[in-house]
Amino acid sequence: MLSEVRRVTKGEFITTVRAIGSMPTVYVGALEDARKFRQDNENNRFEAEFQDGRRVSVCSHLFSAAELRALVVPHMAIKDLIGLDLFHSRFAEDPRWNPEGCPASARFGSDLDRLEKFYCRNPDFTDHATHLLLVGAPSLGAALKDHAPAAPR
Repeated sequence: MLSEVRRVTKGEFITTVRAIGSMPTVYVGALEDARKFRQDNENNRFEAEFQDGRRVSVCSHLFSAAELRALVVPHMAIKDLIGLDLFHSRFAEDPRWNPEGCPASARFGSDLDRLEKFYCRNPDFTDHATHLLLVGAPSLGAALKDHAPAAPR
């Protein structure tokens, strides 16, 4: 698929994927609505059973930065690979949990922004982001590989 994406892409290719260390989600409902759920990365499946008895099974895979890089590099050059939302969703207040007297200050939000910018490319933190953002571009080496003449038999 990535060979075809590179072939039809004239400029940059931008994608996001869920990071392997991201916080859980049940995709189609609130986390607290799930009775149980499981992400099975080996079989690329996510299964959830909800409090109301509904069951959901969808294709799902969580990526490490190294895995994403390994998938993309044979097909295109990577211009950037960063972790998105390393800190905000983990440290921002939640009105369902935090009392009203505990609002985040503007300085706290600003500090979170600085932390995000500082650590978004750090390999020790990237896999714990909510998403990985990859910016790719057609690479000359990969493009030449697709148009190389066939080897004589």
